Amino acid sequence: MRILCTTAATMLLATASCAPGATPRGLDDPLPSERMSSLRDAVRQKDASTETLMRIVEHLDSDDILVRTTAIETLVRLTGERHGYDPHASAATRDAAVRRWVRALTTLPTSSSPRDAGHG
Repeated sequence: MRILCTTAATMLLATASCAPGATPRGLDDPLPSERMSSLRDAVRQKDASTETLMRIVEHLDSDDILVRTTAIETLVRLTGERHGYDPHASAATRDAAVRRWVRALTTLPTSSSPRDAGHG
């Protein structure tokens, strides 16, 4: 599943247009607390760019339940969508929901956010 998310994120980054703001840097931090802080920063900054959303979706696959929970709550606050994701579900169920997230984000125009596309 991580390979799918990483591949999709790479494709989006390669084709994404320049959007205002920057993807929160702490999303790659090895400390879960820093990753969760960066996820919350995305909400504070109202950063619903496709690039940032895809980076957040990568954290739905985290081994840490708190990171997964923070990631989905961040996505819900930014997009109004859940795509059936439950951070407490089995790995197989979570993987299916992550695939739905990736599919939804890769079908968006790269210059819009999900709320701009009429979701939410």
